[in-house]
Amino acid sequence: MKKISTLVLICITLFTKADYWTQKADFPGPLRAKPFSFSINNKGYTGCGEATVFMNDFWEYDQLTNVWTQKADFGGSPRVQTVGFSIFDKGYAGLGIGFGGVHDDLWEYDPATNVWTQKTDFPAGGRNAPVGFSILDKGYAGMGVDTNYVYQTDIWEYDPLSDTWTQMQDYGGAERITEVGFTIADNAYIGLGYHSTGYQDFWKYSKTGNTWTQVANFPASARAQAAAFAIGNYGYAGTGNQITPNTVLKDFWRYDPVSNIWTQKTSFAGTERDETAFFSINNKGYIGLGWQNGSNLFNDFWEYTPDSTTSVKEIISATGGLQFTIAPNPAKEFIVISSEFEAKKKIEITITDVQGKKIFGSQLHTKTLKFKLQTLNFSKGIYFVELNSACLPGGQGQQQKAVKRFIKE
Repeated sequence: MKKISTLVLICITLFTKADYWTQKADFPGPLRAKPFSFSINNKGYTGCGEATVFMNDFWEYDQLTNVWTQKADFGGSPRVQTVGFSIFDKGYAGLGIGFGGVHDDLWEYDPATNVWTQKTDFPAGGRNAPVGFSILDKGYAGMGVDTNYVYQTDIWEYDPLSDTWTQMQDYGGAERITEVGFTIADNAYIGLGYHSTGYQDFWKYSKTGNTWTQVANFPASARAQAAAFAIGNYGYAGTGNQITPNTVLKDFWRYDPVSNIWTQKTSFAGTERDETAFFSINNKGYIGLGWQNGSNLFNDFWEYTPDSTTSVKEIISATGGLQFTIAPNPAKEFIVISSEFEAKKKIEITITDVQGKKIFGSQLHTKTLKFKLQTLNFSKGIYFVELNSACLPGGQGQQQKAVKRFIKE
């Protein structure tokens, strides 16, 4: 008998659910600290780091199956304290310190081919413990310490289309290492870290204005080697090492860029630690691996589900429901709707506003969806993207639907 999907949509009721942590599949590689990490679509990635020796292996975590898979080794030499960021469907990692000293090389990872390709070197020379992040279609790296162990505040923008670097405005705060940050819309928020002492300050980088502006300090103790990521229009940071006194922590905090306020959330559910792997996928955050101030390496891996007040229109009860991502979210100039299917499908994309008015509609025949939509003319507010699919003749499967929300700023 053919199995029928059931879709439940109620557009008025609101509910609130507290945030929580869920332990996921352990990392199967050697225990380690100081890896790089990033996410692409429904997958998270981490590699390199320090086990009993410096490593250059590379691993993929599938959010949908909760399975780790070893992928092609990082293209450069084994190392620690590298940058890691993603731009659309590619990942980037490099710099750091390892065999041969402090490195300046940058490598691009293509998950479609499982191949690393060397790109243009970081133009300011070797850099240890730098910061890395991405905003829309550009990557950024800088700060850390150079080959002479001089602390730096420079920030450089990487353009993957031209494979070139451009120096941007220096970081607004003091020089430091092992700072962390997150990206919300076209702004990055970078803070914490240490240089002789730990820091609490956070600074917002505006891509549009190429400017740094100080925002609210991290409200808990100053620290280094923390974890941070963004989920929707909030940033999250926590764990790490307090430095003075030398104590590892597990508290966890949410930053609201609209109100410029930090709020304490449910503490990390694993053992206290620092120098972890961390990233976010869709509406979940992940923290794992790491150690306790140089000892007691870990391989456990945890998923963070934020609390929310959510329209039930976003909650889809459907067997075999579609999985897709929307980025950036919040959006200004455009969104990219991404998904992959087991077979070629007829995909109907519908966008509606909170009143249910249809704003956009389109149909595609595809197996891999990467749909870019300009949103400059959209009014500010909340919109719902619905994907409705049916396999083409000769394909296998059944009709599927899913709905996700994005915010136009």
